[in-house]
Amino acid sequence: MRKPIKIIMIGDNGKSYEFIVKYGEDIRQDQRIEQVFKLCNNLFKSSIVSYQVIPIFDSLGIIEFVPNTKTLDSMIHM
Repeated sequence: MRKPIKIIMIGDNGKSYEFIVKYGEDIRQDQRIEQVFKLCNNLFKSSIVSYQVIPIFDSLGIIEFVPNTKTLDSMIHM
């Protein structure tokens, strides 16, 4: 919908953490899906890659940035 903004936060441990800020979309469903992935990892001892999704308001939230990812568009046009 809208172009997300990438931000970097520095934790009290000195490490940098990258996030994507999304506005205009309800990311609570994304959060629920990630919770299901984590549950599956625990139950089945699998390694589904998951990331943090933090809804702030109905139309604002932050998502943990996963480095070295590709867009679906770039995969289609390979």
